[in-house]
Parts: sequence; C-alpha cells; structure tokens
Amino acid sequence: VATTAPTGADCWSGGSTHDIVWTMGDAETPNSLTVYLNYSSSAGNGVVAGPITNGIVGTNTFSWTVPSIDATNVRVDVTVIDGDGGRFSVQTPAFKIDSTAPTMVSHTPSDAATGVPLTQDITIQFSEPMDQTSWMPGGFSLSPTVAGLVFSWTGNTLRATHAAFTPSTLYTVTLTGARDGCSPGTLLTGSSSFMFTSAGPPIAAISAPTAGATFQQGQGITITWTMSDVETATSSLVVYLNYTYGGVTKPVTPGRLQGITRFDWTAPSIDAADVKIVLTVIDGDGLMKTVESGAFTIRPAGADFVVVGGILAVILIAVIGALLYFLVFAKRRRRQEEAPPPSGGVPGMPPAPPMAPSMAPPPMVPRAPAAPMTRVPPPPPPQMAPGPPSATTKECPSCGTITDVKDTECFMCGHKF
Repeated sequence: VATTAPTGADCWSGGSTHDIVWTMGDAETPNSLTVYLNYSSSAGNGVVAGPITNGIVGTNTFSWTVPSIDATNVRVDVTVIDGDGGRFSVQTPAFKIDSTAPTMVSHTPSDAATGVPLTQDITIQFSEPMDQTSWMPGGFSLSPTVAGLVFSWTGNTLRATHAAFTPSTLYTVTLTGARDGCSPGTLLTGSSSFMFTSAGPPIAAISAPTAGATFQQGQGITITWTMSDVETATSSLVVYLNYTYGGVTKPVTPGRLQGITRFDWTAPSIDAADVKIVLTVIDGDGLMKTVESGAFTIRPAGADFVVVGGILAVILIAVIGALLYFLVFAKRRRRQEEAPPPSGGVPGMPPAPPMAPSMAPPPMVPRAPAAPMTRVPPPPPPQMAPGPPSATTKECPSCGTITDVKDTECFMCGHKF
C-alpha cells in the first residue's frame, strides 16, 4: 500500500472536499481487499471511511470532506486487509487543515491617515499566508487610480509601489476575493478596505514687514514668517525669499534657506510704494507653498525728513502769525484804554445824559431887562498822567507794534528807528 495524496505540502481548507489517493495490491486475494481510512492530528482523531469493500488492486480514490479543524500535523492512515486476514497500514505525510479565515493584521498608511507622503508604499500584513495569484492583481483596487502599481510579497505581507499620489487627495484601498493560501482557500474576513489622504503643500504665512510700513533705502528690515508641514519637519523645510515692486521680481537672498523663520534684509535702492515680500516653502515631497506680504514702501533716505520738515514749517508759520495777531490786537486795545474820556466827563465815569427840554409855555408877563450875565467857562477836563516809559520796549510810530528797545527796525512793517 502507498499513498499519493495528500502530500506534506498540502493545506486543505476545513469543510472542503479533497481526494485521498492510494495504491494497493495483493497476490493471493487481489479482488477481496478491505480498506479502512482514518486521520490523526493534534486537534483530534477521527474516521475518514471504512470498511471499504470494493477496493481493487491499483489506484484507489476516496473523496473526503475535510473536518473543520486547525492543525498542521494531520495524517491519514490507510489500512488494507486481504482475504486471508492479512493487514498492512500506511500513513500519509503530515499536512495542514486550516478552518480560520484570514484577516488584515495591519496596513500602511493607517486608516484615515492624513499627510501621507506622495511616494509612500502601500503595505498590508495578513494573519496567515495568502493565495498570491488567484485574486491578484485584480482583487486590489486603489481609487482614484494611480499609475505604476507593482506588487510583491514578503511572507504574509503584500507591498504595492506606485507613481506619486496626487496631493491632498482622499484614496481608498479595497481588497476583493482575497483568500488564504490553502485549497481552495478561505475568503478574507473582517475589514477589507481602508482610506487615507495624501500630503498637501506646507502651510506658511509672513508676519513682518506688515502692510503700510515705510522704510528708507539702506535701512534694516527684519523679515519673519511661520511655516509647518505634516510630513516634513520645520528644520528640513526649504525657503526662498524674493521681493516684488512695479511688476519686477528680485531675490532677497542669493539662494535657498533651510529651517529658519527670520531673515534680516537691507532695504534696496528703490523708490516704490508697492513692495511685497514673496515667501516660497518647499517640503520633502517637493510640494511648495508661496505667499506674499502686504504692500509696504521704500523711499530714498531723507524723504521723510523733507515731508515732516515741510509740515513743521507750515505749523511754525501759523503759530507766528497767530502770535503777531494777538500782539497787535493787545496793543490797540491798550491804546484805546489809555485814551482820555470825552469832554465834560469824569474819568472812569460814563457821561451824564442830556436834560429833556421843558414843555411849559413861556410866561406872558413882560420882564424887566436883566443885567447881563457873565459866562464862566467850565473847568478843563483832567488830564491822564502818562505812564512811565518801559525800559525794554518801544512803540513803532508807523504801525503801533510794540518792539524790543534794542530793535533798529520794526519786524511788522519794516520802519527804521
């Protein structure tokens, strides 16, 4: 007796049907052979079939529904008894019966991952060896599609390389028909798909200079910014700085910078009010982000002094004019106050009101002529004593402006003293 199936390389799925194949012969009773089939394993022993009384010399086959066990050391025992009671047994090599469905143990990228590098491989680790041919590559789906998919196996791990993902894109991996490496194979159970989002460009923003700032040619300008990236460390981000004005773009730095967020720049010799800093940040995937600052001004040196000086000059002229006006007004008022009161009045007192004329008719009785009266003239009005002259000022006889006693010319009208 000799067996030809199963072999030591076989792995049969629990519950599936497989043929046990053996050959037998007997010189004395070739047509009266009885066969018993049994199996043994670490998961248990059992009867396969028997007695089989229609066995014949030569090759024999029995279709066996494999038990739903998990064992790697299953053996089938074939025992043949001839017509004279002679007995002979043979055992197959140890083979495997697998009744557990495979699962995905892990995968990269992880489910719902974000910022996945554009060229990162897709890997899936299974719980047991898988059928690598019957369901591949059609059973592996990546949506949206990516060019250049190439598959390889290392043990229980499937690896897929590919062309670069599209930035900031949601991808879904789906497995269809995946089964383990036994015969006919048990289908994958549990999760059979996962999603991830490919990396986007870096995040960047310029902090200074701010919009509306004004600088002079040659003045130091501190440029500061913030930047970050999901998959590339800040210290590895590449930076380029340029500036624009009037449709012209020029470099701030002669080449690239790396991992810094500040640069001290000397304002160039330009005269423009639309200057902007242009910041470009590039991550490890080659994705870039370009941002601009608000518009600011660069003027020739001293331009602000001229403007401010002009404003101050206007203010100074206005102040001097106001002072001169008040000085003249005060002088005139003083002269009015020093003038003598009208004739017949008392200094410091208002003049007496005129007497109303009498309304009575003149008497009709004739009067004797009166003696002539001598008219006494009224006393002259008192004269105001002039104040003592000032020791430090004098009055211009032309315009009345009070000037310093040392002045030789009136600053108001130009009169020469």
